[in-house]
Amino acid sequence: MPSTSPDRPLRFIHAADLHLDAAFKGIASDAPASVRTTLQRATFTAFHRLVELGCRLRPDFLILAGDIYNQEDGSLKAQLTLRDGCMRLREAGVRVFIAHGNHDPYSSRAASITLPDNVTVFGTDAVDVVEVPRNNDLVAVVHGISHATARERKSLARKFSRTLHDTVQVGVLHCTLDAVASADIYAPATLKELSASGLDYWALGHIHEPQQVCRTPLVVYPGSTQGLHINEQGLRGCMIVEGDRHTLQAELFPLASVVWKKVEVDITGHETAERLDDALFAAADNALAESLEACDAAGRPWGITPAAPEGMVLRITLTGRGPLDTLLRAPGTLTDLLERLRESLAVQSPFIWIKDIELACRPDADMDAQRRRPDLLGETLRMALALQDDKDAVATHFSEALAPMFDKPKLRKAIDPPDAAELLHLLEEAELLCMDMLEADQ
Repeated sequence: MPSTSPDRPLRFIHAADLHLDAAFKGIASDAPASVRTTLQRATFTAFHRLVELGCRLRPDFLILAGDIYNQEDGSLKAQLTLRDGCMRLREAGVRVFIAHGNHDPYSSRAASITLPDNVTVFGTDAVDVVEVPRNNDLVAVVHGISHATARERKSLARKFSRTLHDTVQVGVLHCTLDAVASADIYAPATLKELSASGLDYWALGHIHEPQQVCRTPLVVYPGSTQGLHINEQGLRGCMIVEGDRHTLQAELFPLASVVWKKVEVDITGHETAERLDDALFAAADNALAESLEACDAAGRPWGITPAAPEGMVLRITLTGRGPLDTLLRAPGTLTDLLERLRESLAVQSPFIWIKDIELACRPDADMDAQRRRPDLLGETLRMALALQDDKDAVATHFSEALAPMFDKPKLRKAIDPPDAAELLHLLEEAELLCMDMLEADQ
């Protein structure tokens, strides 16, 4: 068991964005029951692993910086799970600090559930300040505030200020920081405001990508404890923070039971479907092996081996140029490859579920030569190239073409209009389709 010596530096765990019981996005209903079950319980598995880590590491405290559950999902199970986990941490002598965020605002707490006395839930009217002793010595001061509602637009960071205590002082806040890109703005804050507070460490939540935003003060998003979709790739977990005011360090400790990942497979040089098939299986196996190795390595500084992922969800993108491009675009080819991969990889342990296979490859053709042709194909390809170089024109042309679809209110609720990257991808697909159709007519 890690040392609990009174002489050791301050140590605490910083987690956020657990999203207990959140629904996963983009998993086909035809996935095996074992895969679906693992995904359905994945957010809870990550939380149980977090609690287990707290009980083994026995830090001075554990921080949950918002979005522990999803208010819109109305999950009583999530709130009861939180209570049970905090009770286990109480038995291990670990204090817990909770700041509510936009998905679990303070007002959404179930009145019928009482958290144990080792838990401090930050209020909404002002920043709460709590001193953390260890053996009669003050080792930290923790400051925090919660979101009152799901639409917190005020700058809560301005309310924080350092006390006179000469010890590590930590701010807990669920917010959108100006230094980090985000489409969802809640409790907006600036690095200047965080620095002006005089605090040593900022335990933030809301951004799901783990990252250290600033070194002085140390400003950290631990990321989500469990990735929720294909754009939340790689290892997910919590931060273990250790040190004094001048030496604080935060290291990611993996918790997720399911890892999402995107890999590319280059079709260049693969002359047959058989060779491509081998390359696809090899890419999937390598992706899983790399994640397992990275997970194991992340636990070494603490002498604790993280629980291995139970599975991986993979998106494969085919790139490069080659004669197989034509075959891959033929009806049924991708479906056959996908089914074959799924049948073999979904039953292994840890499982690999191939979410989808995307085409970003090109035919084995001299596109410049094709564009110089004096026929309809050449003219079409020249028009496509001109549109690719003019993003505004792409948006205009596609918006007009798609307007009959997205003018329907019901469809707008079900499908988001394509963004600039998706429009460009559609243009490239149209270009290749024109090549196939017009070449066939020659």
